[in-house]
Amino acid sequence: MLRAAFVAIVIGSVLVAAGALARAEQPVTPSGPHDVQPLTTIVYTGNGSAEGGNTPGPWTCGSFQDDPNINPDPGQTGYLFILTNPGAGPWNLTITFNPGGQQVVPGVQQGNGSIHFIVYADQGAVITAASASGGTSDSNLTMSHCTQGALVTTTSSLAEETTTTTVVSTSTSGVSESSVPASVLGETVTVAPAATSAQLAFTGGIQWGLVAGGIALMIAGASLVVAARRPAPRRSG
Repeated sequence: MLRAAFVAIVIGSVLVAAGALARAEQPVTPSGPHDVQPLTTIVYTGNGSAEGGNTPGPWTCGSFQDDPNINPDPGQTGYLFILTNPGAGPWNLTITFNPGGQQVVPGVQQGNGSIHFIVYADQGAVITAASASGGTSDSNLTMSHCTQGALVTTTSSLAEETTTTTVVSTSTSGVSESSVPASVLGETVTVAPAATSAQLAFTGGIQWGLVAGGIALMIAGASLVVAARRPAPRRSG
């Protein structure tokens, strides 16, 4: 009896020791902090853009809608980008517009865990590159929608050049249009005919004087002829 009891005690001790050793060597499954994935940068490839996903860019907005959280200034467009399945942060969106250059904006985590980035650019600008930090291997970067600011229109007025040429009268002055300097074309030019009239009056006076003198000489000559042909008066005896 005693021997059988002793053997049972020894065997039980061996089994207990073996069970403890096996439990100590069993691998532990990570949980909690051990499940955190390493952070990575997520490069934008066009998701949500008008050009579609997996495109090289440049990209433009694929959907416009009013959003109380997006408040672009007049002449601007506001963009909402969403980073899904993010890491612990920090989160920043680095984006380049043409025109406009590069911007870096911080993200805000929402109730569902995704990160929202809001960025503004001039209307008509295109996106040439974008990426978000603080992502994981399960993250996606998507352009959700855009909100358009008030349109700004620029009005340019071009003054029309009007050239007016006034024809110079030549009826009495004898001055031709070609002799008028170019600086006075387009202005009303009045040519005074006084000098020309005086010249004509002087020339006409000479002509009429010659005619009158000729007539006087003709009359005098005729008188002499008549006088010469008259018979001489007879002398009384």
